[in-house]
Amino acid sequence: MRFNRKEIATILEIAATGSPWMHINVSYLEEDKVSDQSQTRYEKFAEVLTKGGWLFCDDDESSKRYIFYLTDLQRGWKKFKEDYPEEAERIENEDADANDCDIYMQYVLFGEYVYG
Repeated sequence: MRFNRKEIATILEIAATGSPWMHINVSYLEEDKVSDQSQTRYEKFAEVLTKGGWLFCDDDESSKRYIFYLTDLQRGWKKFKEDYPEEAERIENEDADANDCDIYMQYVLFGEYVYG
């Protein structure tokens, strides 16, 4: 996984739109990292992360807010790929569904699969 903007935007969009518990957003403190070239909110999120910024995720299940960076995506990917190789392969092949990306984002935020 290269973690370029396109890949990041796709993963975040699939995960967030298909998840009943996860809401991803960007802080106004990070808005200076967004250019006019980013079209969708998920492209903006990816741009923030690739420029060293952070995003937050509100968890409806626990009422907690989690902050994550690009390094969290990378760290979560390593363990996710070991534990869920088929789901990881679908993400790499751009054939992932909401469940695949949701499991991956749980590894990013919690280091394990919690809601499933």
